Amino acid sequence: MMSRQTLIALAGALVLGLLAVFVANSYLNRAEDKAYAAGTTKVAVAAAPLAYGTDITADKIRFVDYPNSTLRDDALWQEGLLARTAGESAACAPIGLLVTQLPDSRYAPCAHEICKTVAAIAGRECASYIEREVRGEPAEPKPAD
Repeated sequence: MMSRQTLIALAGALVLGLLAVFVANSYLNRAEDKAYAAGTTKVAVAAAPLAYGTDITADKIRFVDYPNSTLRDDALWQEGLLARTAGESAACAPIGLLVTQLPDSRYAPCAHEICKTVAAIAGRECASYIEREVRGEPAEPKPAD
C-alpha cells in the first residue's frame, strides 16, 4: 500500500504533467493559427528538375509560400470526390464545408455536382473542366478530328 505522501506526490505530478501538455498544445496551436492567418503555407518543392530516382537532399529542395486557400479548397474538393465512392452523404460533409467556409473557391459553384443537397451558388456557373472531372472524363477535351 502506498503512503499518503506518495499519493500526494503522484497526484501533484499528474496535475503538473497535464498542465504542461495544455500549455504546449496552446502554444503550438497559436503558432499554427498565426502562420495560417498570414495567408500562406511553406511548401517544399524541387529547387531544379529532378530525374527519376534522384536522392532528395537539402540542397535539392526549397520552400515556397503557397496560398492557403488553394491548398484548402483543393483538399476539400478531393476529399469530396473520394468520399463520393462511399455514397453521396459521405461526400456532403467536405463539400458543404467548402461552400460555407470558402465560397469564393473555384469549386464552390460545382458543389451540387457532387452533393445534391448543397444548393448551387446563384450567379456563378461551374467550370466545364470541373464538370468533366466530376463525370470522370479527362479534364482537357480531346481535339476534334
